[in-house]
Amino acid sequence: MRYFRLNLIIRIVLLFVSLCLLAFMWLGTELVAATLFVGIVSVVQAVSMIRFVEQTNVMLKRFFAAFHYDDFSLHLSAESEGKSFAALEEVMNEVMERFRDIRSEREQGYRYLDQVIQHAGVAMISFEANENINLANQSAKRLFHAPQMKHLGDLPPVLQAEIRNMRHGEKRVVKLDQGLSNLQLVLLLTEFKLANRPFRLVSFQNIRAEIDRTEQQAWQKLIRVMTHEIMNSVTSISTLAIALRGLFFKKEVYTGEKLSPEDQLDARNAMALIQQRSEGLLQFVDSYRNLSRIPQPHFQLLSLQKVFEDLATLLKKQIEEEEIAFHLKIEPEKLELISDPQLLEQVLLNLLINGMHAMEGASRRDLILSARQSPGVIEIAVEDSGTGIDEEMLEQIFIPFFSSKKEGSGIGLSISRQIVQMLGGELDVRSTPGEGSCFRILIPV
Repeated sequence: MRYFRLNLIIRIVLLFVSLCLLAFMWLGTELVAATLFVGIVSVVQAVSMIRFVEQTNVMLKRFFAAFHYDDFSLHLSAESEGKSFAALEEVMNEVMERFRDIRSEREQGYRYLDQVIQHAGVAMISFEANENINLANQSAKRLFHAPQMKHLGDLPPVLQAEIRNMRHGEKRVVKLDQGLSNLQLVLLLTEFKLANRPFRLVSFQNIRAEIDRTEQQAWQKLIRVMTHEIMNSVTSISTLAIALRGLFFKKEVYTGEKLSPEDQLDARNAMALIQQRSEGLLQFVDSYRNLSRIPQPHFQLLSLQKVFEDLATLLKKQIEEEEIAFHLKIEPEKLELISDPQLLEQVLLNLLINGMHAMEGASRRDLILSARQSPGVIEIAVEDSGTGIDEEMLEQIFIPFFSSKKEGSGIGLSISRQIVQMLGGELDVRSTPGEGSCFRILIPV
């Protein structure tokens, strides 16, 4: 800055001297040529001083113009103007270099994000308020067989209508007929803003294959169970029918009048077993029918304290007879839930009875019915101190007709899970062999 001031002072002094000399020669002499020359020198000095003073403005103008046009390749140099501008030049160049680095990092981040989106297995499109699509990844183009997607109108009409009616964070399931293939898509829409411009991002996930696979596995499990139960009964009935036929007929000749007392006893036993197995088969079919007879829920606001107390009263006698320590825990005490009271009590009653059966023969008999509220979910748990469940059985206990008890029908837990899902929640289990089990109902709120 000292050089700048000194330079400016010298220029002012020289300009002052030139103007004084010009005035003297103009008024006191008749040297026209010399006067004209001094005048020209004075003008040149004035212009030079103005340029010198405005050099900082020129540099700032170039600097901000580079930002305006996103030109970060500019390199400022003021060496010819003197050392007074060196510090300013250095700072400006450092700022310009930093912005070059920021833009480079931003472009690299954009390319990375673009590669991630393009290789994502979920189809995604992004569009603006005018419905022009500015992003469509490869999965979306393959899903809709559209190499180019420039407008929302390029999508099938049923999807256009659904997307226009969706709100931020909303999820919908849409069936789409693609001619040779049928799709079942889960749509999820997100709204956001960039530079005050509204955008909408929609993801499409085809779950048809997963649904088909799940349905196939469910049918296979159900067919295995039904085949096992029916074959057990039918094989026994067939064997007993053949034995009875042998008692009454010999080579198609009736021999009933000649039956010995022993044969008569065998015949009565065989008929009793046929009746027993037939009734068992009818009971099995009736249990299967019950799986599809769950009534639709009627939701209302419930006090979990009231529900728990009703269950405790209902099971009081059985709990006392089996010497079970029954505990109720609710946090907070006034916890309420929107649900169907009859269906919820049916599930909890089944879980409590199962817990009591699991503690048969156990030295410690603790049965805990608890409820607590966590962020976004209400958890209702039934915990016992019974024998626990083996890891292999944990994967099968919710399968219809699977039971670890000889007298069990095997549909209680299956119906319970189905009811909980109808109530909008999930039913899971955690168990440690030899320590007990905990069945949890998780209901979002």
